[in-house]
Amino acid sequence: MMTADSQTFPKRLRVLLYAVNGIGLGHLTRLLAIARQIKKAEPDTDLLFITSSDADNLLSKENIPYIHLPSKTVASQSETLTFRKMGRLYSALVNPVFDIFQPHILIVDTMVTGSFQDLLNGLRFGNCFKVFIHRSRKIESYDQNSIQAQRFYDLVIAPHYKNTEIIPMPVGFDIPLYWAGNIMLIEKPEAFTREKVRKEFNIAEHELLMLISLGGGGDASNFHTLQMVLTLVKS
Repeated sequence: MMTADSQTFPKRLRVLLYAVNGIGLGHLTRLLAIARQIKKAEPDTDLLFITSSDADNLLSKENIPYIHLPSKTVASQSETLTFRKMGRLYSALVNPVFDIFQPHILIVDTMVTGSFQDLLNGLRFGNCFKVFIHRSRKIESYDQNSIQAQRFYDLVIAPHYKNTEIIPMPVGFDIPLYWAGNIMLIEKPEAFTREKVRKEFNIAEHELLMLISLGGGGDASNFHTLQMVLTLVKS
C-alpha cells in the first residue's frame, strides 16, 4: 500500500476519476467537486473522467475531458446489451485508459471495483495512488467481497461527518479512513443567500419555501416519502 507521504508525485499530475453508478448525480458531483479543488490547488493537473452519467455536460462546462460509457439503466431498459456483454464492453473501454493516460492518482466513487468489475486490472496492476470515496449504504446491501476489495486502495474517504454513518472496512488491512464531511459541488461563497433564492423564484417573504431532496438513485420508496412529507407540510 502506498501512502501520500511515501508516494513521489511529478510536477504535472494526471488524475483519473471514475464516476459510474446509477441514475443519480451524487457520484459525479462529488468527484467534480474534488476535481475542482485539485485544479484550484494544482492548475497544471491533467484530469480525465470515466462516466456513464447523462449529466456529462457538467464536465464540459468545466472543460474537463471524459470518456462516456453506455448507461447501465438505458442499456437494461432497451435490452440492447446483456449484463455479460456490458461487462465485456466496459472492460474493453476502461482497461486501455490506464495504459494510455497512465494516471498518477485514481479516484473512484461508490463502485469499489467498477460497475462490472472493470476496474480490477487497474486496481491490481495500476502503479498509481488509489483513492476510494465510500458513500454509506444500507448495511444489508453490503457483501464481503465489496468490503474486502477496499484493500486495493491506498486511502478511503467517507463523505460524511465522523461516526455519523457506518463505513465497513476490510479486515486484516490497515487502510486509512478519512471522514471528509459532505463533499459539495459549490463552495460556501458561491451559495445563494436566502433573500436571493426568494427573489430568483419570485417567492414572497411570508410564503413557505422548502427544499425536499430525495436523491436520484431510483429508490422505490421515494414517492411514498414525498407524499408523506407533503401531507405533514399541509397539516
